[in-house]
Parts: sequence; structure tokens; C-alpha cells
Amino acid sequence: MPAIGEPHAERLRKSTNDSLFLPLRQVFEPVFPHTPARAGYMAGTFLSLVEGLQNLPASFTPIPRQHMADFLIDVLLDGLNAYREE
Repeated sequence: MPAIGEPHAERLRKSTNDSLFLPLRQVFEPVFPHTPARAGYMAGTFLSLVEGLQNLPASFTPIPRQHMADFLIDVLLDGLNAYREE
């Protein structure tokens, strides 16, 4: 983040981690009790997908972004059952 000073960049990284990444990771942790790194992978994947939807040009598809986001959330959460660790 070269446009802002390093102390502010670090504060922004920590705030983003604490407010976005960690809560999402906690949602996925019960699915991966033996491999907690996978919860982090899922949290990062989720954030990337949602950000990608926000950056999608409106002319790309007539489907509302909210519908696409709902679909992605369902796929991520329902699809995790195949990877559930007991």
C-alpha cells in the first residue's frame, strides 16, 4: 500500500484481518477441525469471489449481483459437505 504510510497500511491490514477475514475463518473452522489452514483458504476464497462480483461490469450479465452472491454462498457452504472431516 504505497499510497499511505507504512504505519497506516499496517493498521488497515490488521483492521481488515480482524473485521473480515477472522470472522469468516471462524465460520469455516468447524468444517476443518484437523486442518485449520483450510478454513483460512475458504475465507480468502470467499472474500475474493465477493470482491470479484463487485468488480464485474454491469453489462457482463443481466443477473443481479445479489443473486450471484447468494448462489456463490450456497455453493461454498453446501459444497463443503463433501470435504467435511469427522
